[in-house]
Amino acid sequence: MRLCIDYRQLNRITIKNKYPLPRIDDLLDQLKGATVFSKIDLRSGYWQLRIEEGSISKTAFRTRYGHYEFVVMPFGLTNAPAAFMSLMNKTLQPFLDQFVIVFIDDILIYSRSPKEHEQHLWTVLQILREKQLYAKFSKCEFWMEEIAFLGHVVSKEGVQPDPAKVRAILEWEPPKNVSEVRSFLGLAGYYRRFVKDFSVVAKPLTNLLKKNTPFNWNDRCAQSFEELKRRLTSAPILALPSGDGGYVVYTDASRQGLGCFDAAWEDHKSLKYIPTQKELNLRQRRWIELLKDYDCTIDYHPGKANIVADALSRKTVDQLAGMICYNVEYLTALRAMDVHFSVGGDLLLATMQVKPSLKDKIKDAQDKDPYLQKIKTKVQEGKNDQFVIQNDGMLMNGKRMCVPNVEELRTEIMHEAHYAPYAMHPGSTKMYRDLRPYYWWPTMKKDVAEFVAKCLTCQQTDGQSERTIQTLEDMMRACVIEFRGNWDDHLPLIEFAYNNSFHSSIGMAHMKLYTEGNVEVQSVGTLRD
Repeated sequence: MRLCIDYRQLNRITIKNKYPLPRIDDLLDQLKGATVFSKIDLRSGYWQLRIEEGSISKTAFRTRYGHYEFVVMPFGLTNAPAAFMSLMNKTLQPFLDQFVIVFIDDILIYSRSPKEHEQHLWTVLQILREKQLYAKFSKCEFWMEEIAFLGHVVSKEGVQPDPAKVRAILEWEPPKNVSEVRSFLGLAGYYRRFVKDFSVVAKPLTNLLKKNTPFNWNDRCAQSFEELKRRLTSAPILALPSGDGGYVVYTDASRQGLGCFDAAWEDHKSLKYIPTQKELNLRQRRWIELLKDYDCTIDYHPGKANIVADALSRKTVDQLAGMICYNVEYLTALRAMDVHFSVGGDLLLATMQVKPSLKDKIKDAQDKDPYLQKIKTKVQEGKNDQFVIQNDGMLMNGKRMCVPNVEELRTEIMHEAHYAPYAMHPGSTKMYRDLRPYYWWPTMKKDVAEFVAKCLTCQQTDGQSERTIQTLEDMMRACVIEFRGNWDDHLPLIEFAYNNSFHSSIGMAHMKLYTEGNVEVQSVGTLRD
């Protein structure tokens, strides 16, 4: 039992000591190659550090027996851990990360052989005697091949969770409120490096911690809770790499995620010259400040040679979720939540599917169109291989639906491709390029040009700007005219319309080039993400 005074008011006005505590995983990484260990636990560590004369009165507390003041560092002061950590680092500075690691009042001496360990242990004990720092013998362990340290068990094989701590997790009852969930995740998260896909498994539990989210312990939460406990009981021993030959970490990033393969060869040649660049923007300056903390050399590694990481970052997964969205408001809400979409070779992003009713109309009208009937006859006789007849009887020109000479059908298709929120009034060339992969009729290009020429909204735009800017300005003007007061809610659709429309300069849509996937627009109908 330790005496701990409520110093919250004092801590509130105390200037915080920013001396850093070491990362535990960094400390454990120093143990690579060690086979013999000794642990020293200082007795009532804080009480071995005297308080300055002028600060003694600030530690005062009262009891029914009288008024008292601490002359040594008490528990509960906000700067106590930082002050003691600073003392220990200064005391053992020459040997840190050579054969000693320290975390506040816990000292671990590690060596590659018993002979080395004898010298290392004697050195540390001599320093502690000189500095008059006392250990609690009952909590010390010497000459161990396996030792518990900071919640882990360390040996020459590597690092694993302390069974005593894991046992506490296994005996944990299902949480009954958010506070208990936070406590469980705090303890389990301490060992997350031992649990594959920890964040994925724990997601139902972490969702309960979100602000303004009601506490609802459902089956998914219970399954996540039990799965975390199960994985912690079977946690592997993590071997510590020697690092004698240095490390090479292949990295790459895409919109779908980050990839690394144990250096940083980077597919971004300009990074190589950033340390010598004379003029830097604010973002580059922040990167330089970060890189200064690391002793690293940046080398250029072309993307085509960076195969492993490139494949990892762009690894395709099965479709996680499908959504049919009929309202523009939903798209705006998704955009506001900063939702990202993973696109693989077999996945579709923002696909406009043809409404069944329209498809049925086209198929029925084909049977009444004399021109298309003649083509069907030639196909059936094997005299025309440009067209095909599908199993449902639909006549196709390759993969394009043959639209019969029915004005209302053709107008409906062009109206959707021009006025729909995801189209934003494209010009005749863009609109024709967007429709051509999916529809065909003999006068299609001419009809599209005439349709666009009759659009009153398009006539209200001007041609004063450079081509790209003019296109965006025209789309925004059309958006304002089309949606009036809430036009700004539809700006994401302008972005989609521009990126998903054909650009003659590159021969495809920007989105298709960027995602390296299929972004198909079949016009008329629902938007499926």
